[in-house]
Amino acid sequence: MKKISIIKIVCVLALLLGVHQCTSYKELAPHIFLVKENTSFLNQTLTIGQPLVVEGQRGSRYYGYLYVNGEKKEGYISSRNVIAYVFDESFEKEITSFPDSYKQLLRFLHVLYPEWNYVPLSTSLDFNDTASIFQSKSLIDTNDSSMIASPDIIEGQTWCRVSLNAARYFLDPRNGLDTYHALMFEKLTYNPSETLQEGKRMLEGTEMSGIEPQSKKDWAELYRHSAEVNNISMSLLITRAIQEQTGGGLGLRGGHARNNPQGPLFYNIYNIGANSSDQDGIDFAASRNWDTREKAILYGSKYLLNNYVTKGQDSLYLQKFDVHNHNPGHHYYMSNIRAPYSEAKNMLRGYKSNNMDHVKRILEIPLYTNMPVYNAYPISTDINYSGTIMKNPYCEYQIENTYKNLTENVDYISINHKTYTHIVGLNNYYGSCDIPK
Repeated sequence: MKKISIIKIVCVLALLLGVHQCTSYKELAPHIFLVKENTSFLNQTLTIGQPLVVEGQRGSRYYGYLYVNGEKKEGYISSRNVIAYVFDESFEKEITSFPDSYKQLLRFLHVLYPEWNYVPLSTSLDFNDTASIFQSKSLIDTNDSSMIASPDIIEGQTWCRVSLNAARYFLDPRNGLDTYHALMFEKLTYNPSETLQEGKRMLEGTEMSGIEPQSKKDWAELYRHSAEVNNISMSLLITRAIQEQTGGGLGLRGGHARNNPQGPLFYNIYNIGANSSDQDGIDFAASRNWDTREKAILYGSKYLLNNYVTKGQDSLYLQKFDVHNHNPGHHYYMSNIRAPYSEAKNMLRGYKSNNMDHVKRILEIPLYTNMPVYNAYPISTDINYSGTIMKNPYCEYQIENTYKNLTENVDYISINHKTYTHIVGLNNYYGSCDIPK
């Protein structure tokens, strides 16, 4: 009996020691790190570009934290999957025209993709008024009560009117300024650095991989040729086609015009004119005699150029939110409010698979008047959207004098000069100040 008890005690001690060893780490000065590739954190996925604060290290793993809905989430992450945030003082000149609430997001992007350039687009539109306009004109494919205005189905089997809070979230450009989604702001004129091979890789695993059966040409060649002759981005054409035709949509399979159900098939790869149904898109294609997929790609590309890109809607964001001409809600490409986000992810995936993510690109980012401090994702527990290194992202503070009670390299950066120290606020600590030595 005594022998068994001793064994039990030894086992318990070993277990306790093991737990202590697993939870101990070498303390580090707190510092912001960015996720380089999608990685697991606390049995959830952190996406590329997401920040967290690292404050310890154990072997090849860092110990860090972020906040979700005000609750601190902390744990280990592999050092191979993150990169330390380093403040680039020279980059501040490039983003001087942006509001403070945009700047930290742009700084994070700059660390991961220093080749990208950023240009502000002043809309002079009131943010809240604009969100109300698009709430009344946008749909979302979910039945989550926080994302929809009502459970009434507007289109198909799942598409409901979007809630105002969701419209505010997706309209807010700052919510798109993460690595996964920032390409929704890329200007979409023709980029000669985009290769045929890149197009093939972007199409891998879709219904448009390999040879298109009608023309006997490679799908990627059809998109590459259409991009070149129409002076439009190949990445836009491919991501738009994937967005519209995933699962083999009617525009890809071909359909009959309403007024001639026994007639020829017509195709609409980009679902142009499909305002309330795919059938609308087929009728649009029939009116232009797009009776092959090659025609639908070539002439559909020309339509996108003439009706959107050359009219100032030369980004994925502006094709959904037509805020470029001070008359929003009258010339938008799609009703799906999440479309710019999902298309931008497809675009980044294609760039990364071809090592094209480090090519020089221009991102034009809209500015609004009367913007709120923060527009939260309606599903507040979703770490992919709601994860932040700020416990309370709804607050904003000027950094002058405040910095004395904050954490360096997390809430502010110190830059030493001969006669003074330059303090720059990070996150929701805005502005800068000079402290005499």
